[in-house]
Amino acid sequence: MAVNFGNLVSGMTVRSPLWVDFGIRGMGVIPAGNAHAKAGHHHLLIDAPLPRTHTAKIPFNDQHKHFGKGQTGVLLDLAPGKHTLRLLFADHEHRPYFVFSPEIEITVEGKRGD
Repeated sequence: MAVNFGNLVSGMTVRSPLWVDFGIRGMGVIPAGNAHAKAGHHHLLIDAPLPRTHTAKIPFNDQHKHFGKGQTGVLLDLAPGKHTLRLLFADHEHRPYFVFSPEIEITVEGKRGD
């Protein structure tokens, strides 16, 4: 099982907003609230470390974006500067499977159209 960014690599310089593709191998993607041993949904960690435990639910805040409708991508608006991103896959109750991507670092150089 593995999750990855389909269109970003560490070290990229981008403009915001940017499209971020989520990928997963070995598990299915379903909306939150649907219990399934081999499926779950994506979370995007922005400038945040991995959770310390898999028993605690992933928080709902600006650093932990939830895609509980089963989304596999997002148009992300980030402030200029360096940011770290990591995908984390979780179960129907937002508890991590600890299936996660490598952390990547991107630099946002400004807004689109600037």
